[in-house]
Amino acid sequence: MRAFLNTRFAHRWLWLCPALSVVLVAVVLMMFGFTPWGALLAALLLVCPAMILWGVVEVLRDERRHRKAGANKPSARA
Repeated sequence: MRAFLNTRFAHRWLWLCPALSVVLVAVVLMMFGFTPWGALLAALLLVCPAMILWGVVEVLRDERRHRKAGANKPSARA
């Protein structure tokens, strides 16, 4: 999966995921009887915190990877 996300295609179209998730949640909520504007507001309130948490997890994982890669480099002082 990581190899797919590193391709140019993924970098070009990955921004659609948050927008599509908001639309999908809004459609599901409308099926449960919410009005379109109420469903859109509820979808934004549900999806935005989830996207923020996902971003925090990715940043922390990236920092951990960089720290581990830096620790594996041989020291210039010999």
